[in-house]
Amino acid sequence: MTISYDLVSYPTGWRVSNFVKFSGDDNRSTWEHISQYVAQLGEASSSNSLCVRLFSLSLTGTAFSWFSSLPPNSVRSWNELEQKFHDHFYSGKNKAKLTDLTSVRQGRVESIFDYFKRFKEIKN
Repeated sequence: MTISYDLVSYPTGWRVSNFVKFSGDDNRSTWEHISQYVAQLGEASSSNSLCVRLFSLSLTGTAFSWFSSLPPNSVRSWNELEQKFHDHFYSGKNKAKLTDLTSVRQGRVESIFDYFKRFKEIKN
């Protein structure tokens, strides 16, 4: 984390939510948690810096310990933090059939990130 994220101000009148917590020890997927976190941020989700700044408030237990152990200056953006989170906690439990997965094709204008995200969601 970089210190500068702590200096980002909240939107006028915005209040910190009581976020649903992700522990890393339950059956919730990382994709579900990120989607719920961003929804709970509301208008603050338009600021990548606020997404980073507030993310620790949505974590508990093992997940909070992981976040707290990130080296200083190791996160430079929300996309990077989100990717580190998925890399560390994504379980990859395969509930889909092979035929479901082989039918997933990348759209013509779909980014590789969006395609991969959709592919992973089908596996869950």
